Amino acid sequence: MAEVGALYEIGLMIIVASVLAFLARRLKQPLVFGYLLAGILLGPAAFGIIPDPGPFVWLSEMALVFLLFVIGLQLDFTRLKDVGRISVVIGVLQVGLTAALGMGAGLVLGLPTLTSVYFGLMAAFSSTILVSKLLDERREMNSLTGELAMGILIVQDIIAVFALALLGAFTQAEGFSSLALIVSPFLGGLNLLVTIALLVLMAATLFVLFTFVLFKWVMRPLYKTILGNNELLFVISLAVVFLLAGVAGFLKFSLAIGSFTAGMLLSSMPHSHEVVSRVRPLKDFFLTLFFVLLGLEVSFSGVESQAVLVAILVGFAFVIKPVLTFLLFKMFKYNNYTAFLTSLHLAQLGEFGLILVAGAAFSGALPLGFLSACVIALIATMVVSAYLIEYDRHLYSFFKPLLDPLERLFGTDPEEFKKVPDKYAPEVVVFGITPVSAEIIDALRDKKRILVVDFNPFRAGVYEKEGIPTICSDAIDTDLYESINFSSAEIVISVIHDTPDTLHGPSSNTYLIRQIRQVNKHAVLIVTASAEDEAERFYKAGATIVLTPTIMGKRLLKELISERDLSKLRGLGLVFYQELHDDVPFER
Repeated sequence: MAEVGALYEIGLMIIVASVLAFLARRLKQPLVFGYLLAGILLGPAAFGIIPDPGPFVWLSEMALVFLLFVIGLQLDFTRLKDVGRISVVIGVLQVGLTAALGMGAGLVLGLPTLTSVYFGLMAAFSSTILVSKLLDERREMNSLTGELAMGILIVQDIIAVFALALLGAFTQAEGFSSLALIVSPFLGGLNLLVTIALLVLMAATLFVLFTFVLFKWVMRPLYKTILGNNELLFVISLAVVFLLAGVAGFLKFSLAIGSFTAGMLLSSMPHSHEVVSRVRPLKDFFLTLFFVLLGLEVSFSGVESQAVLVAILVGFAFVIKPVLTFLLFKMFKYNNYTAFLTSLHLAQLGEFGLILVAGAAFSGALPLGFLSACVIALIATMVVSAYLIEYDRHLYSFFKPLLDPLERLFGTDPEEFKKVPDKYAPEVVVFGITPVSAEIIDALRDKKRILVVDFNPFRAGVYEKEGIPTICSDAIDTDLYESINFSSAEIVISVIHDTPDTLHGPSSNTYLIRQIRQVNKHAVLIVTASAEDEAERFYKAGATIVLTPTIMGKRLLKELISERDLSKLRGLGLVFYQELHDDVPFER
């Protein structure tokens, strides 16, 4: 009957979590919020339907094993090159400084040293799940602020993985103590700490050697024989995960270290993406239960002491971390708009920090009351952060007068360059650099006075080096339209990926059109739209031509199928073909 009861409770967790996750999605909150709230409602903090989460701790450990395995599979250190040097440097500095300040705050509060370390890490990390979801919905992943925020989050995630592994090893180090007491007399009575360190080093060496032998002489030959059989590939990969996790546990290390190592090494094997696609549903299932179980651990007993921890964590999320990140961006001479919005996007606590704290709490290294405070603070910051990001430009406009002195104090670097001659009057303005706009720029550069605007400093820098007046900026940056005279423009072209119109502000292209039309009623405004409803909004705002692929495609297809001369169709096919192939003959 106990098994039936446990199965009933697991089913209840999934049902309630799915309902609340659906509601969270409708409220534009991350699904994690629904999972945590489900645990709080089911647990002793609310209705007490599941009064004791203890029997389900193994599910949490299983979730961490799968999570670290998938992260190891997908971890690609070359991604650090993609996010740019600035994101790496600022990400490392932001995590290090915030964690140090958080640790100091924990020690001042009287928390034990280890708890203070976790307090600092909890304060340092932001939510990749929340930020990526909101930026994607707003179509701002490719904006300058979006790329910088995601770059820093990638750096945070990589640091969090290594923190999880290292701190997991540290909290497990006490497992060597009893063995050290036995071994120490045979080593000439070495100091106990020195003996423990030697045992840890020996265990780590054994783990590395075992892993090397396994993958060098067992897994690589085996994988060559099973390629093409995805089911067997999946099963053997899982066996490797549990084997290395078991070996790591036997050697008194964290199970997560073993699964993460398995993931990293399997990522170098052929068809590792097949393993990822098959493991991800299992990982998602266990992670759902993991966050529900975290909610079950929330307790409002001793609420006074928890309230102080929650308040300080919230203060770090909304004040200390964004201010620190903003100042770091200013040190690298980014303008106020970019620094403010990017910092605001990171103003919340993250799920990875909570996973770090939960892993230590479930192993007994941290008190459950501390875990409870972290869960409450995470929920509070996620809810508020969603609205901070929604109103980010309104908040920038509100704080802009206070930030202007910092612009003069720090200055602006070429990362935010405006390489435009004094009193420059452009005839053609191009927003966004794509293959399409690049051809337009090349065709007109010797015939018209051109101005190029793009959020990416590396793309814009190419034209700046060629002597073409260039501005690195977002199209929705209010300062842009104050610094350039658009009244002389004959043609304005925008090929930027747009953000949607909301109740709280216009989209990028809508904003661009309105700003241009305020000073120039006669310019030809050409913008791109991904859907017909967008095109309709842009026409209402004042666009001259809206290039919409669906409309253009339907019109072209209608004309093509009405054409009786098939040679014209083949001629058009040749034109399209030659755009993609230079050296392959066209025989149709």
